[in-house]
Amino acid sequence: MITITAVSDPIVDHLEAMWTGREIRTHRHPEGVHKRLAVLPGIGDLLAIRKAFGFAGVSAHNFCSFCTLRLADIDQLDYESWTARVGVDVRANAEEWRQATTKKRCKEIFDQHGVRWSSLHRLVYRDPVWHTILRLMHNWIEGILQHHAHCKWGIGIVPSLKANQDSAEDDPNEFHVIQQMEGQEEDHSDINMLDAELLDLHKESQEFGDFPLHPKRARSTTASMHSDSASELDTSEDTNSDGDDDIFQGSGSDSGSDNSHSGDSSDKREWQATCTFNAAELSQIHACLSDAVIPSWIERPPTNLGEKSHGKLKADQWLTLFSVFLPLVLPEVWLSSPSKTNMDLLDNFHDLIICTNLVCSHSTSPADANQYLHHYIQYRKSSKSIFPGVKTRPNHHYAMHNADLMKFWGPLIKLSEFSYERHNGLLQKIKTNGHLCRSSKYFC
Repeated sequence: MITITAVSDPIVDHLEAMWTGREIRTHRHPEGVHKRLAVLPGIGDLLAIRKAFGFAGVSAHNFCSFCTLRLADIDQLDYESWTARVGVDVRANAEEWRQATTKKRCKEIFDQHGVRWSSLHRLVYRDPVWHTILRLMHNWIEGILQHHAHCKWGIGIVPSLKANQDSAEDDPNEFHVIQQMEGQEEDHSDINMLDAELLDLHKESQEFGDFPLHPKRARSTTASMHSDSASELDTSEDTNSDGDDDIFQGSGSDSGSDNSHSGDSSDKREWQATCTFNAAELSQIHACLSDAVIPSWIERPPTNLGEKSHGKLKADQWLTLFSVFLPLVLPEVWLSSPSKTNMDLLDNFHDLIICTNLVCSHSTSPADANQYLHHYIQYRKSSKSIFPGVKTRPNHHYAMHNADLMKFWGPLIKLSEFSYERHNGLLQKIKTNGHLCRSSKYFC
């Protein structure tokens, strides 16, 4: 987080020059055409956004890049009482952090404001607050919706054999959550895979001589000491943590969802819950998934939803599930036995679906944004009473700011990550035979 400026500074040098513009000569305009270039929305996962833009992580006290709400007050829903961040103040605080001459002073500034210096602050036309975009695909679809299905409804959990033997006579439909949910195991494996890949790239660069030979670029003792001091300086974010050390990765996340989770005892207790639906109700849901008549362009989600055999759900499958199939079947399920619990579940689901339809729409308006915020607040309030054991994630707070982003940017679906993820998928399918710039013309 400290040395990332060494990578971003050269890029920002070019971006600064292009803001004033330059003459670009073309075949039709040999005398040149004046062109200007600017970078406005910053789109990335929470880890990348916070490192690149200089904001504190999701586990810090100042965990939000849009307001100054503290992590301890994450369940505060009085939107009007929050103090919104101002881009000018963020840049000033970041500049103060850069000018600090001691680690202690840097830590004090970071603890107070939750920002550090970023090369992107040099682009004076950017607003560090409004030009930071929540990733709709990971924040809402693979964050809010997936979290609701897994953590609140208990879909995707499998029965514990011992628990079933102990409670078969009392409740044959009782399920117990696996503490290691599908996809979470990949958190550590993905990190290990990235480390191994970086090591392979380093070995390959040495083998082919594909690296600068200047002595300053060598891994010297001085560089190691600088890295250690940078790590020591960055511990200020860890000391501000509230137990949420990393990013929650659900079963459909490719690059990391925006839900944070921890491995403490409170989260383990959270997973010790029963599935909201019994076996008969799950059968109704599966029947709807397999029998519902849908347009040919809609991809049908796995008809054995909740079973590990179907693998990870993609973001568009989660969206289709909540916007098409579940609204068809869940009202039937809960209205067939209209108890107070079922009516509360239906109202909670109703608010969630309204928010989903509004935030994922390809058109929006200020009225739509206000309606989204109203129903999302209702959803969070009812969720606390219906699912009291489920801990609020930072992702739930971030989604509160979607209404303002909708008013500022318009339809958020047009700024989502779908196109980038598809492009990443195409790049991953290119066969390089383990060598960069060697076996594929696309990398040359």
